[in-house]
Amino acid sequence: MFPSIRPAILSAKVLVIALVSVIVVAQTPRQQNARSFVENLYILESRRQFADFSVFLTPSLAALVEKDRKAAPGEIGKLDFDPICDCQDSDGLRFQVTHLTRSGSRAVASVSLHFNDKTVRNVRLSLLRESDRWSIDDIQTRDFNSLREFLTRP
Repeated sequence: MFPSIRPAILSAKVLVIALVSVIVVAQTPRQQNARSFVENLYILESRRQFADFSVFLTPSLAALVEKDRKAAPGEIGKLDFDPICDCQDSDGLRFQVTHLTRSGSRAVASVSLHFNDKTVRNVRLSLLRESDRWSIDDIQTRDFNSLREFLTRP
């Protein structure tokens, strides 16, 4: 009926999604508490809006991930999956922060991850607040108790 309205509606939807993404990411570290850090992380993960999860890691954990990548040039290292979602593909990811405890500059978040195929996985994130910014200092999944330990064992 009004062919020029459809592109306008589509453009408006894209604009709204873009604005929500900017608002989620634009919180300054001072505004972001541990729970909102985890929630924002999984919102981005579910939308596949970051190319490299290591930007969410503490420098020491990011260095271990990078070392693993460099140790297998042209190959896949030990870390052949995304440890944030404990998966290969985050399509249809829904999440719930089921528990969060905080003590000073540290926090532990338990997250229940639900996928389209009805798979449910539980991930535990050990968080560290450094320089007014929350980061992931370690990850526990069904396959390992510590990402750090997994990356450092022979």
